[in-house]
Amino acid sequence: MKIAIVTEYYYPSLGGITEHVHNFYSELKKRGHHPVIITGDAGVDSNIDMREINIIRIGKSVPIYSNGSIARVSASFDMGRRVKEIIKSEQFDIIHIHSPLTPYLPVLVQRYANTLTVGTFHTHFDSCFFLRTFSRVMKKYFDAFAGRIAVSKLCIESMSRYFEGGFKIIPNGVDVSKFRGGHEKIESFADGRINIFFLGRLEPRNGLEYLIRAFVDIRSKRSDCRLIIGGDGPLKKYFESLVPSSLKNDIHFVGRLNGLRPNYYSTCDIFCFPTTKASFGITLLEAMASEKPVVAFSLPAYNGFVNSGKNGILCGKASIKNLADSINELLDSPEKRKIFGANARITAEKFSWVSIATEVLNYYEEIKNN
Repeated sequence: MKIAIVTEYYYPSLGGITEHVHNFYSELKKRGHHPVIITGDAGVDSNIDMREINIIRIGKSVPIYSNGSIARVSASFDMGRRVKEIIKSEQFDIIHIHSPLTPYLPVLVQRYANTLTVGTFHTHFDSCFFLRTFSRVMKKYFDAFAGRIAVSKLCIESMSRYFEGGFKIIPNGVDVSKFRGGHEKIESFADGRINIFFLGRLEPRNGLEYLIRAFVDIRSKRSDCRLIIGGDGPLKKYFESLVPSSLKNDIHFVGRLNGLRPNYYSTCDIFCFPTTKASFGITLLEAMASEKPVVAFSLPAYNGFVNSGKNGILCGKASIKNLADSINELLDSPEKRKIFGANARITAEKFSWVSIATEVLNYYEEIKNN
């Protein structure tokens, strides 16, 4: 099949949807399908080789603040015309749109689609000004999907505030061959100290402030650990300002990570992602596939794969104390870290992209036959 994968999020933009799209694309190629990624132009990252990717870029992708995060929107003066031309010339069998009710690219593709469309909904939110304001207009786009996928029940709950219609739950996946134990460690951090690792965009909802303040509390009582912070974002300077001068050598901001992610996971002993809002949790799955115990606040999004006390710790409501206590529990027990890490890998294997892609392709066949 020739499959269009439409997304506002793709490299060089990093994040969960980017990883989802890229891994699904790769799995489709392995199976002999012909996927094409349609996205905006977010610039160039020289560290990412795009030569093997069949990609069409439409419009300029710009960042905007939305739902406690940095979202992306693509736009251009001739976007509608370009979308119509591409859909007509490419003759796709399926058009699969991610975050499909966000302006402008996803909505325009849905408007001009000439074949079956599938939408994957990735986002959990309490309220959405755009959908609240334009729900009547957007209803026709929502109703036009031949199939709708949600990565979790939370996404369905969010959309059900504005629209009625069925969904198929298919979770995010993880590349279990790429993320595994045994990768070469980052030499500068492989000195015997216990490494706590965070990876994510440096934005309010990802809870980095909780983690930095929890680490300051932890280091006031022990000196056998460090904090490694991967990721970038407009609030980097703010988060750096939270680090006391006495801990400048113990809290390391290592910037954007892509190719080295498996090495950083192998280097760490504990992965901590204290976000306060999530619909799933791809970085948690990556860490778990890398045989690492995870620590996070107790969010419904994690109920399907983080078994607290077995493969990680869900430490209750968002608080510095809860986070510090849970990290200390793992710092104090190398045996617990080892057992949790082994269990985490077993869990992550259930979310391999081989399995997830099969679910999506089976869903395509289901809607084509209806």
